[in-house]
Amino acid sequence: MNKDEEVKGYVERGLKSFYEEDFSATADELEKALKINPRHLGANFYLGHLHQLKKELKKAREKFDLILKEAESILKEDPDNLEANYFLGAAYGGKALQEINPLALLNYQRKFTSFLNKVLELNPNHADALWLLGRGLALKGEFDRAISYLRKSLELRPLGDIYVDLGLIYIQRGALDEAEKALKSALSLKPQSPTVHYHLSLLYQAQRKPDQAKEESQKCEELMKLRNR
Repeated sequence: MNKDEEVKGYVERGLKSFYEEDFSATADELEKALKINPRHLGANFYLGHLHQLKKELKKAREKFDLILKEAESILKEDPDNLEANYFLGAAYGGKALQEINPLALLNYQRKFTSFLNKVLELNPNHADALWLLGRGLALKGEFDRAISYLRKSLELRPLGDIYVDLGLIYIQRGALDEAEKALKSALSLKPQSPTVHYHLSLLYQAQRKPDQAKEESQKCEELMKLRNR
């Protein structure tokens, strides 16, 4: 096995652990990838995203800034490089989530959209680009377009996390029955996910189904205890 294949394996295992919400294993696998290739775009982005989720904002920014430098360098030589366009857009999206300066925020959002749209020009069936663009649209309150992007992404690759995002959009719109369908689809793919059970408990509270809300809340707590052992 050559080094590129070894790094690819670590990143794939890291992502698998991430979707299983085993974040410690995620970090371990991605760090192994970066020991072999410290400039790997995917490993740096996913580790930066994990730092962001854990509120380790400085570490996240460092990863995103490294990606900006590396991806922009690649695009100078190869403007149509799919991976560089994707991770550059994703990194700008990550930076936008931390930005408080309105002008800088707009600039990051514009670049996020521009590079991910470039990805879809190169590959209209890029599931991750569709997913990220859908999330970005949801953050701006463009829910109909967001749902369209997320549903197309799901057609290409059914993933529990995308169903969760879809469910949360439906909750914001007050479409609670549609939200329940989406979250139950997420649960079918991630039955041991504390996150899915948590959101279902909140949904059932909103639907005034206290028994089901309590059941989901208890399940969430049980799974969290198991993960923290």
